[in-house]
Amino acid sequence: MHDPCTNAHHTLSPEHLKRLGRIDVLLVPIYSGYTLETFDMMEVLRAINAPLMIPMHFFGPSTLNRFLSSAREHFPVEFSDTAAITLSRATLPKSPKILTLPGH
Repeated sequence: MHDPCTNAHHTLSPEHLKRLGRIDVLLVPIYSGYTLETFDMMEVLRAINAPLMIPMHFFGPSTLNRFLSSAREHFPVEFSDTAAITLSRATLPKSPKILTLPGH
């Protein structure tokens, strides 16, 4: 059965958020051809409020820059020098932020 919480095609209801529970790291698909438009994506990110959000599935700098431009209105944005990171619950940011990893 398809779980409506697991796709990125709609905003989340309070019931969805309850079912999701705590999310420490959120991988954010930002290619808008198959996901939410940027405005709705920001609503979802604010509702989930994960300490670390990492954009993925951006197919070029224009898509990423459009997402980051909107994200900066709500969250700090940082860029990693490396494509790999090591995470633990103890090292997660104290408040939500966007971390962009370099692509290839």
